[in-house]
Amino acid sequence: MAISSEIKYDFDQIKTGLLAFVGDLEAKLQKILPDLPVFVLQTGDASYYLNSKFVETDNKEVYQKTPRFVIGFEDIQPQTEQNTNKYNKVIFKKDDIEYVTKCKRFPVILTVTTDFISSNFLKGLENYEILSTITSRQNAFTYEFMGNTFEGAYALSSTTLEKPGMDVSAATRNFVVKTPLEIQLHLLMPRIESIQKLTDAQFDTTEFDLISHGEIDATYKLNFDKTE
Repeated sequence: MAISSEIKYDFDQIKTGLLAFVGDLEAKLQKILPDLPVFVLQTGDASYYLNSKFVETDNKEVYQKTPRFVIGFEDIQPQTEQNTNKYNKVIFKKDDIEYVTKCKRFPVILTVTTDFISSNFLKGLENYEILSTITSRQNAFTYEFMGNTFEGAYALSSTTLEKPGMDVSAATRNFVVKTPLEIQLHLLMPRIESIQKLTDAQFDTTEFDLISHGEIDATYKLNFDKTE
């Protein structure tokens, strides 16, 4: 079901942020392991999340190759204690037209599980070190959404090692490094009824000087909405 054409806002900031996260993590992993496949296999709709990269899913070589890095999105938790005032004004662009709206920042944490599949125990330990080198610190990334640049971040929360059983069977013999990650995104929650073209919004500009020791250090400008 399509969003009404009367609503001049895109509700895909989470998707845009997750694409940026996957791209950032993939670039860092492939800088060390250039041929490592990095992809999202299970999104709940039987298709790849990164559709622009993996349009064709018939080729099983991608998701059966070893080593490989598989990402799975698990849960989303709002961080309500970090919400901001709902009357903040944000200028954004849609269809090359600038709009302004009142909105609040709505931070969320998305939990992600990654599987770094390796062919054996020693390779698994090596890949564990590679992944830990990247995720043991806060990793910031940026993405563009409706004409604005937003920031996100992700970091390691814990790691478990999944070893194959010792019994003889047809089960996989791969060694898996399972790593949960937490992604931080700061979403914008607009007040739909306040969206209007920037050219229709009325602003007054007031200037004041910041004076230190009798000298003017800088001039600042504040914008006030006439309608409030």
